[in-house]
Amino acid sequence: MTEYRCHTVRCSCGHINKAELSSDVALSEFGPRLASIIAYLVSVHHTSRRGAELFCHTLLGVEICLGSIQGLLEETSLALESMDKELQRELPDEPVLNVDETGWRDRWLWVFVTSSFIYFRVALSRGSQVLVDVLGAAYTGYVWIGGEHITRV
Repeated sequence: MTEYRCHTVRCSCGHINKAELSSDVALSEFGPRLASIIAYLVSVHHTSRRGAELFCHTLLGVEICLGSIQGLLEETSLALESMDKELQRELPDEPVLNVDETGWRDRWLWVFVTSSFIYFRVALSRGSQVLVDVLGAAYTGYVWIGGEHITRV
């Protein structure tokens, strides 16, 4: 835990000067390790926000409210957005893709497996338009769909 103190000083002329936190510190009361723990609990272990709050309190001794947990999840999502876009841009260049989808809550979870990375997409549909949205209309590689066959798109 790191404590930051901002002092307030009254000048001899009567003006009050108050120090401010630097912009990177002022973003959140919590650090990147706690944010990654919470993101891991929620995304990998499907822990509820309330469960993550209880975990932080019981095991880490960190008092955190549900709103702060949601805020950390949103910060994490924004931090990963550029990586998500980069991986999606790489998919059309892959010569062979293993693709599958499964129902997930009220949506569809798509998985695109390459020889070097895995890309996930949550979509409202399980239709072929998702393939076009992710790969583009001119994908020329092979797609192994649902483990059944390879299709030239």
